[in-house]
Amino acid sequence: MLSERVYQKTSEEFGTPVGVARITGYKSKKEHVDEITTEAYKQLSNELDINWIITETILDGNYKELQREVYNLKKTNKRLKSELSIYKRAFQNINGKGNTNITKSSKVHTA
Repeated sequence: MLSERVYQKTSEEFGTPVGVARITGYKSKKEHVDEITTEAYKQLSNELDINWIITETILDGNYKELQREVYNLKKTNKRLKSELSIYKRAFQNINGKGNTNITKSSKVHTA
């Protein structure tokens, strides 16, 4: 909502009353919401794990090292196909093989 001073100044400048247009849409809210299939959830699950890894490395201050390791793994290791496996391996290489914090992310968002 406009303040009274802005309303009067604008209406004097343009020589017309100022109003708010009503915005109408062509679709209802239910039409915009997509159903999540099993395949889409599996992909979302992988993205959540990757986001968790990135967040943890940012908080630890190791983000540059993670990105370098991800780049090196993509360049040299052809066996790792999925993005999640590359990020997991990079996270383990940076933090050591004994680090089991990577499994915590899957417990957070599984049904």
